[in-house]
Amino acid sequence: MNKRRLALILAVIAVVCFTLTACSKPKNLEEFAAKNSDFQKEMSDIEEQNAGLKIAFKENTVIFTYDVSNVAGVTESTATSDAVKANLNQSLESATSTFESKVKEISEETGYDGIKIQVIYTYKDTELASKTFG
Repeated sequence: MNKRRLALILAVIAVVCFTLTACSKPKNLEEFAAKNSDFQKEMSDIEEQNAGLKIAFKENTVIFTYDVSNVAGVTESTATSDAVKANLNQSLESATSTFESKVKEISEETGYDGIKIQVIYTYKDTELASKTFG
Protein backbone atom coordinates (compact mmCIF):
# COMPACT_ATOMS: atom_id res chain seq x y z
CA MET A 1 0.00 0.00 0.00
CA ASN A 2 1.51 3.32 -0.98
CA LYS A 3 1.94 6.35 1.27
CA ARG A 4 -0.54 8.51 -0.64
CA ARG A 5 -3.34 5.99 -0.34
CA LEU A 6 -2.70 5.54 3.39
CA ALA A 7 -2.54 9.32 3.84
CA LEU A 8 -5.89 9.64 2.11
CA ILE A 9 -7.40 6.96 4.35
CA LEU A 10 -6.07 8.75 7.43
CA ALA A 11 -7.49 12.06 6.21
CA VAL A 12 -10.91 10.43 5.79
CA ILE A 13 -10.67 9.06 9.34
CA ALA A 14 -9.81 12.51 10.69
CA VAL A 15 -12.68 14.24 8.89
CA VAL A 16 -15.25 11.60 9.81
CA CYS A 17 -14.09 11.60 13.44
CA PHE A 18 -14.31 15.37 13.62
CA THR A 19 -17.74 15.48 12.02
CA LEU A 20 -19.24 12.78 14.19
CA THR A 21 -17.72 13.92 17.50
CA ALA A 22 -19.10 17.44 17.27
CA CYS A 23 -22.17 16.56 19.36
CA SER A 24 -21.03 14.20 22.10
CA LYS A 25 -17.49 13.01 22.43
CA PRO A 26 -16.69 9.37 23.27
CA LYS A 27 -13.69 8.85 25.57
CA ASN A 28 -11.38 7.60 22.76
CA LEU A 29 -11.24 6.58 19.10
CA GLU A 30 -12.01 2.95 19.88
CA GLU A 31 -15.24 3.89 21.66
CA PHE A 32 -16.07 6.34 18.89
CA ALA A 33 -15.60 3.65 16.23
CA ALA A 34 -17.68 1.14 18.18
CA LYS A 35 -20.62 3.51 18.61
CA ASN A 36 -20.86 5.06 15.14
CA SER A 37 -22.37 2.95 12.38
CA ASP A 38 -21.59 5.61 9.74
CA PHE A 39 -17.93 5.51 10.70
CA GLN A 40 -17.93 1.69 10.71
CA LYS A 41 -19.40 1.74 7.21
CA GLU A 42 -16.73 4.18 6.01
CA MET A 43 -13.95 1.96 7.41
CA SER A 44 -15.56 -1.12 5.87
CA ASP A 45 -15.70 0.63 2.49
CA ILE A 46 -12.01 1.55 2.76
CA GLU A 47 -11.12 -2.06 3.59
CA GLU A 48 -13.14 -3.34 0.63
CA GLN A 49 -11.32 -0.94 -1.71
CA ASN A 50 -7.89 -2.06 -0.43
CA ALA A 51 -7.47 -5.83 -0.60
CA GLY A 52 -5.64 -7.18 2.42
CA LEU A 53 -6.17 -4.09 4.58
CA LYS A 54 -7.83 -4.29 7.98
CA ILE A 55 -8.45 -1.22 10.13
CA ALA A 56 -8.88 -1.52 13.88
CA PHE A 57 -8.88 0.80 16.88
CA LYS A 58 -7.36 0.20 20.31
CA GLU A 59 -8.03 3.14 22.62
CA ASN A 60 -6.49 6.06 20.66
CA THR A 61 -4.44 3.94 18.28
CA VAL A 62 -5.49 3.42 14.67
CA ILE A 63 -4.14 0.03 13.56
CA PHE A 64 -3.64 -0.72 9.88
CA THR A 65 -2.84 -4.36 9.21
CA TYR A 66 -1.93 -5.08 5.62
CA ASP A 67 -1.77 -8.75 4.61
CA VAL A 68 0.56 -9.06 1.63
CA SER A 69 -0.69 -12.59 0.91
CA ASN A 70 -3.41 -10.84 -1.11
CA VAL A 71 -0.86 -9.39 -3.52
CA ALA A 72 -0.72 -11.37 -6.77
CA GLY A 73 2.44 -13.42 -7.09
CA VAL A 74 3.58 -13.02 -3.48
CA THR A 75 4.47 -16.35 -1.93
CA GLU A 76 5.17 -17.13 1.71
CA SER A 77 8.87 -17.74 1.05
CA THR A 78 9.18 -14.41 -0.77
CA ALA A 79 7.18 -12.42 1.79
CA THR A 80 9.00 -13.84 4.79
CA SER A 81 12.48 -13.42 3.34
CA ASP A 82 14.92 -11.16 5.19
CA ALA A 83 15.22 -8.91 2.13
CA VAL A 84 11.46 -8.26 1.95
CA LYS A 85 11.23 -7.68 5.70
CA ALA A 86 14.11 -5.20 5.52
CA ASN A 87 12.44 -3.45 2.59
CA LEU A 88 9.13 -3.17 4.47
CA ASN A 89 10.89 -1.81 7.56
CA GLN A 90 12.75 0.72 5.43
CA SER A 91 9.47 1.75 3.83
CA LEU A 92 7.94 2.34 7.25
CA GLU A 93 10.96 4.37 8.36
CA SER A 94 10.80 6.52 5.24
CA ALA A 95 7.10 7.20 5.88
CA THR A 96 7.66 8.51 9.41
CA SER A 97 7.09 12.18 8.62
CA THR A 98 3.88 11.37 6.72
CA PHE A 99 2.44 9.34 9.57
CA GLU A 100 3.58 11.77 12.27
CA SER A 101 1.78 14.61 10.44
CA LYS A 102 -1.35 12.45 10.20
CA VAL A 103 -1.17 11.71 13.94
CA LYS A 104 -1.08 15.45 14.59
CA GLU A 105 -3.93 16.06 12.13
CA ILE A 106 -6.18 13.40 13.68
CA SER A 107 -5.41 14.72 17.17
CA GLU A 108 -6.25 18.30 16.17
CA GLU A 109 -9.41 17.28 14.29
CA THR A 110 -10.76 15.05 17.05
CA GLY A 111 -9.43 16.75 20.18
CA TYR A 112 -8.04 13.46 21.47
CA ASP A 113 -4.56 13.33 23.02
CA GLY A 114 -2.24 10.36 22.62
CA ILE A 115 -3.23 9.48 19.06
CA LYS A 116 -1.04 6.81 17.50
CA ILE A 117 -0.98 5.05 14.17
CA GLN A 118 0.33 1.51 13.98
CA VAL A 119 1.11 -0.06 10.62
CA ILE A 120 1.61 -3.82 10.51
CA TYR A 121 2.57 -5.84 7.45
CA THR A 122 1.76 -9.55 7.60
CA TYR A 123 1.77 -12.62 5.46
CA LYS A 124 -1.37 -14.36 6.69
CA ASP A 125 -0.70 -14.56 10.46
CA THR A 126 3.06 -13.95 10.31
CA GLU A 127 4.16 -10.41 11.11
CA LEU A 128 6.74 -9.13 8.65
CA ALA A 129 7.22 -5.54 9.82
CA SER A 130 5.52 -2.98 12.02
CA LYS A 131 5.95 0.52 13.35
CA THR A 132 3.95 2.74 15.64
CA PHE A 133 3.89 6.46 14.99
CA GLY A 134 2.95 9.17 17.46
